[in-house]
Amino acid sequence: MQPRHLGDGVYAEYDGFQVWLKVKGFTTDNRIAIEPTVFDALCRYYAEIGVVCGVVADQAQVIALKEKIAKLENALKVSRKVLNNFTVKLPDADGFVWLHLLGKEITGAGAVNLGASNRVVCMVATLLEEDRSRALREVDSVMSETNIDGRV
Repeated sequence: MQPRHLGDGVYAEYDGFQVWLKVKGFTTDNRIAIEPTVFDALCRYYAEIGVVCGVVADQAQVIALKEKIAKLENALKVSRKVLNNFTVKLPDADGFVWLHLLGKEITGAGAVNLGASNRVVCMVATLLEEDRSRALREVDSVMSETNIDGRV
């Protein structure tokens, strides 16, 4: 592709993989290659400082988005706390299913014998434990990927 003038003596040219920025000066030409990962990092940096496609975003919108992100982070933390406050222990040696209630924020813990594993309540509790474990893994994964501290 032909170089495109962006302004202030800066030209951009795409070679099929990366964008080359070229500054035409009076005595020399300087070039910078911006590969896709670097371009992504530049876009993320722009987003962090409130610039979207070269236009400064409305400050009220940026503040509103940060508030929504904070609320989502808090919701993840609370969800994780609730998911960690109980477990269903699958049938023990005697065939009984146990609901364990854990005191994460308070002292103590308790267990309730739900009965034999063939009871409907035990089957439901087993499914609940599968859902709880899956949800906890998902919450932990999102928190890890987004560097959210798990403390509430």
